[in-house]
Amino acid sequence: AALIGAVNTAKASYKFFESAQTPLMVVWDVNQELRALGEYAYGIGFDTESAGYMMAEKLYEEGARSAAVLQIVDEWSLLIADSFTKRFEELGGIVTVTDSYSIDETNFRTFLLKAKNTDAIYAPLVAHLDVFFKQARELNYEGMLSTGDGMTEDIVLASAGAAEGV
Repeated sequence: AALIGAVNTAKASYKFFESAQTPLMVVWDVNQELRALGEYAYGIGFDTESAGYMMAEKLYEEGARSAAVLQIVDEWSLLIADSFTKRFEELGGIVTVTDSYSIDETNFRTFLLKAKNTDAIYAPLVAHLDVFFKQARELNYEGMLSTGDGMTEDIVLASAGAAEGV
C-alpha cells in the first residue's frame, strides 16, 4: 500500500511509512524538507525552492536590483518566497519589502504602496492573484510583476488585462 498526499500529510505520517518500508508519495511538490523525511518519501511535483531561485535569476537578468516579496502565510508560499529572497540577494539584489497576508486577504494596496519604488514584485500567491494584479495596475506600479506556479489561464482572464506582462 502507499499513501498519496501533500507535504503536510507526509510530515505527519512519514515515520509510519518508513518503518513499514512503504512508499509515501507527495503529488504537489518536492522540497528539501520532503527529501529529508526518509528513504520512502517521494515527490512528483516541481521543486519548490528551485522555482523561487529561478524567478530570482530571471528578474535579476531582466534588470531588477530591488524587489518586494508578498507571500501568504502557508508553507508553500513561505518556502518559495524565502528561496526567492535568498537567491535574489546572492545575486546582488536587495529585497526592500517583505509582507505576509492570510489566504483570504483581498486588499493588497498597503503592500503595493510600500513596494512602489522597487524594480520588481514577487508574489507567490495561491488566491486572489487576479485582484493583486488589478490593484497593482490601479496604483500604477511600474516595475515587473511575477508570481509562482499559481498563475493559470483563469487568473489571466479574471485579471481583465492586468496580468499582461507578468
